[in-house]
Amino acid sequence: MNQYVEFLSGQPKHNPYAIMSDARGDYAFTNASEYRVEHVDINGNALVLRGTFDIEGGIATSGTVTGFDVLAADGTKVIKARGFDFDLKDVEGAYFGHENGEIALREMFWRDSDLYGSEYDDVLSSGWSDTLIKGRGGDDDLNGGKGKQTIKGGKGDDSLSGLGGKDTMTGGKGKDTFEFSITAFGKADKITDFPHKADTIFLDHKSFTALDQGVLDGSAFEIGAKAKNDDHRIIYNKKTGSLYYDEDGKGGVDQVKFAKLDTDLNMKANDFLVDA
Repeated sequence: MNQYVEFLSGQPKHNPYAIMSDARGDYAFTNASEYRVEHVDINGNALVLRGTFDIEGGIATSGTVTGFDVLAADGTKVIKARGFDFDLKDVEGAYFGHENGEIALREMFWRDSDLYGSEYDDVLSSGWSDTLIKGRGGDDDLNGGKGKQTIKGGKGDDSLSGLGGKDTMTGGKGKDTFEFSITAFGKADKITDFPHKADTIFLDHKSFTALDQGVLDGSAFEIGAKAKNDDHRIIYNKKTGSLYYDEDGKGGVDQVKFAKLDTDLNMKANDFLVDA
């Protein structure tokens, strides 16, 4: 594996983000050895840094952080992360200098990391570089961002959102939802495995303003290269797999490509859900 953050436990058993937020208090990493230092909060949750450290009086004074673990109070390892190269002082400054330890860790360690979910329900978000987001088990909420991510669900009923970075999304097993908003316009995230009737394409009404909320009306859906009347709003080109949004149908406003599917799919209007 490259630089990665792996969730080993999640909802409903543990809330990894709450545990990270709580792991604060003494503003020092103690229980230190040459390769391991930790910070334990008043609830017994622990952030354990891995790497090489200089120790004085049981406290790490300097060193290099190559990874970390987050442990719940019951001893369960909730997060495992490896493949980093950060100065200990930078990690201390970010972690203890931020009012929310979870946000500090995410900003520092998530930025260029592959993210792996657990067998539970996870929320995984990465928005900076071309990384992998993989949900595995559970009903996961998986979100890309500005980078060109590869987003993969797993066994559960997952929600996948590329947020317009020309991402590649694979739902896997289960009844998955692929979400699109205005950030996707002209950038076309790719869905690799869309089975009719099993998965759903979710369209944000704030972006797709010409659509009525709810299941897409049959009169608003067209299979072809472009809208053929004034009612057509969502167009699936069966030959290319491209999905388009046309805010005025056959009018003068150009259609906008927002997704790419496989070709020759048996797409129907009820594959789409429009909501706020």
